Amino acid sequence: MHLIKSFLSNPLAPINIDLIGVGGTGSYVLQGLAKLSLVHKELVINSQGINVNVYDPDVISHSNTVRQLYNDNEIGESKAMTIVSNINRNYGFDWNAYEKKYDVKKIKETHIIILCPDNMKTRQDVYNNISNKVNYGEGVYIIDFGNSYDYGQVYVSYIPGNSFKKDEVQYGFPKNYLETKEDENEPSCSIAEAISKQKLFMNPLLASHGLNLLDELLTKEQMIYKGIYVSLETLSSKSIQWN
Repeated sequence: MHLIKSFLSNPLAPINIDLIGVGGTGSYVLQGLAKLSLVHKELVINSQGINVNVYDPDVISHSNTVRQLYNDNEIGESKAMTIVSNINRNYGFDWNAYEKKYDVKKIKETHIIILCPDNMKTRQDVYNNISNKVNYGEGVYIIDFGNSYDYGQVYVSYIPGNSFKKDEVQYGFPKNYLETKEDENEPSCSIAEAISKQKLFMNPLLASHGLNLLDELLTKEQMIYKGIYVSLETLSSKSIQWN
């Protein structure tokens, strides 16, 4: 079981969330974050709201219009700017979009990092730089999404801040996770090619599981589970408990 840190369970300021990548999984995660923001204000005592910063340097292509939350009228536009503008307009938010890769210096300013990139290098950069960048006294949480053709996983990790010992880091993923070979996610030229690389409903399924974990982080005082493996091939899932 994990006791959720007070900067989330009893927030004294708006909760800052950095979402890295708004493609197949990230676009669904952002949509869910909008719903969670509304729920947070109703369920959490002294809620100061949620502020989301989205980072993605890519533009929308035709192949993105089936597995991701974009349409043909948005082809050629920035993914980050387009989807955040839609969210802000629909919900009355003032969330931020950046048409660039994530700057690890921003770790100092966030409470939760959500990783939905299409490459392993981005993950490695975040984890390799986070230990000396956390300024918040109680640390930062990372929710890490990753998937292949018909299976995927979500891991929640906790990295303590300066007031905690570094040996209290609680990574959600297996030991050799960050040594995984670089993802082979070259842009697809067609919808058919995109679907051949990844099953159509893999991304929203994984996003739902991860959003459920995020819901626990934002609205509860403790968590039993820190991750999940899911498979569309076997229609199965396996939960991962906090130590």
